[in-house]
Amino acid sequence: MVAHVISNGRGNPCSVTDSFSGTYAQQLILSSAGNSYSCIETAFTGQSGTLIVNYPGSSNTGTGASQIIVSVFSGVLQIGNANSNQILSTNCTISCSNMASLATLANSIVYGGFDIQSVNLNTISYPANCPVVSRGSSQIRINDLACQPILTQMVGGQDVYSALSGSAGTHNHIMSFSSSATCSSSNCWSTQNYVLELRGSPSSSAGSITQCYGNCGSPPVTLVTTNSTRSVNFNQSITLFYRFQSNLNGFVNNVTVSSARLQPSTMTLTLGVYVAPNCQIGESPFTSQCPGFLQSSQTFGSLVKQQYSHQSNVAVQLGNWIGISISAPFKGLDLNDTNTQVILYYASGFTPTQISQSAIYDSASKMGLWAFVTGNIAGGSPSTSSSGCGTPACGATALVAALGGGLFGGIVAFGLLFGITGGFLLYATRQHDEQGHIKGYALPTWVLGIIAIMLLIGLSSLGVLPVWIPLVIILLTAWLFTSSVWNHRKHEGGTGGNL
Repeated sequence: MVAHVISNGRGNPCSVTDSFSGTYAQQLILSSAGNSYSCIETAFTGQSGTLIVNYPGSSNTGTGASQIIVSVFSGVLQIGNANSNQILSTNCTISCSNMASLATLANSIVYGGFDIQSVNLNTISYPANCPVVSRGSSQIRINDLACQPILTQMVGGQDVYSALSGSAGTHNHIMSFSSSATCSSSNCWSTQNYVLELRGSPSSSAGSITQCYGNCGSPPVTLVTTNSTRSVNFNQSITLFYRFQSNLNGFVNNVTVSSARLQPSTMTLTLGVYVAPNCQIGESPFTSQCPGFLQSSQTFGSLVKQQYSHQSNVAVQLGNWIGISISAPFKGLDLNDTNTQVILYYASGFTPTQISQSAIYDSASKMGLWAFVTGNIAGGSPSTSSSGCGTPACGATALVAALGGGLFGGIVAFGLLFGITGGFLLYATRQHDEQGHIKGYALPTWVLGIIAIMLLIGLSSLGVLPVWIPLVIILLTAWLFTSSVWNHRKHEGGTGGNL
C-alpha cells in the first residue's frame, strides 16, 4: 500500500495507520509554504478485503484541509530507490513543470505522487481556477487529489505509475500543471514530485523469495491465544479454506495450522492444497467457472498443542488461484487465531477432490491457516496456462463448461457420453438374419442401465453433476426392480415359479 498524504495549513499529517494493522514506513516528506506538508508512506500486507486507512487529517473547512490517496499494488517484494523534487512557490506562478529522476532495476514499477499547494492567490473562482495536471507519456493515472479551495489557497495533484521497466536505468519523471488563478505576489504555487521504485524481483542474486499467504498474522507468523474454530460444525462435512492469487512462479512449500490444546483422541485434521489453474478474466475462482483441484493433502491425528504442517511442494504459476484448506470429522477443533482478519470460504465435503462451488464462511476470520510459497517474479501479465488440467475431473469440467455449464451442461454431457458408449456397444453386438438385416442385439438392455448409472455416479463424483441425481436414479431403479419382482410373483401365484 502506498499512501500519499497532503495537508495545507494543518501541520505534519504523516502518521498513517490502517485496519490491517499495517506498519507504515515514511519514504518521502516535504514541507512547503506556511504549515503545509505532504508525504509518501508505504506498508506491506498479505491480507485481502476492505482496507480502511486513517491519518490525522482535517475536513475542508476553515484555513486548512488535508486528504489522502491510497494505491494498492500486488506482487511488490520490496521498496527500491526513492526521490523527490520541489519547486518552491517563489519560482512558480501560473504554470510550471517538475522533474524527478530515479534509478531503477529491471522489472520495477515507478509510483509517482504529484501535489500542488498555493498561497497568496487573488479571489478564487471554483472550480474554474483549479489546477490542470499533465503527466508524461509513459505515466498512467491512478487518481486525482481533489481540488480544494481554502480562502486564498488551493491544493490539488495526481498519482500515477509507470509500467514495468524492461531494463535497469535512470529515468526522468515529469509532472506539470497550469491554472488560470492569479497571484497577489510573486510567492504563489509550490509543487512536490515524488517518485518511488516498487521492485518486483529481489535485488540480490539469489533469484527467489518466500512469501506467506492465507492468514499469517502481522508480521508473519503471529499467533494469539484465542480460537474461533471450536464452534465450527465440521459434522456437516465441510471444508474451510483461504484463497489467494500467487504472485510467484514457484512452489507451495507447506500448509500449517496451530493446535491450541490437547484435542480429543478421536479428533483429526486434514490439510489440503488446491489450485485453480486456468481462471480467465471475469471468472470467479473455486466456482463452476473456474474450479479448484486438490493437489496434495495430509491427515493428522493424536493432536496436541503444537503446529502441524503439511509439506506439499505443489508447483504454482504467477496468476494461479490457490486454496489452502482444513477439514475435521466433527465439531470442537481448537486452532489458534492470528491478529489479522481474512475472508474465509467453505465448500461441501471432507477435503473434496474438486471445489466447484464455494461461499464465504466468515468475512473477517482470524483462524490461523497459512502457507509459504517460494519462487520468483516473472515480468508480464499473469499466466493463463492450462497446466494442471490433465485430470479426469478437470477434463469433465471443461466438457460441461463447453456444453453450457451448470446442470444443463452436465445433463448434455451425460447424454453425449452415454450415447457414444451405448451406440458403440449396440453396434458391436448387433445380430443379423439370413438376409443381412439386423434382427437384434446380443447386449442385454439391463447392461445399458448399469452403464447409465455408473456414468451418472462417475460424473457426480467428478463434481459436474449434483449428488442427488444418481441417488434419485438409483432409488427409482430399485423401486422399478422391486415392483417388477412383486408383480412377477403375484402373476405366478406368489411363489415366483412352478413345481
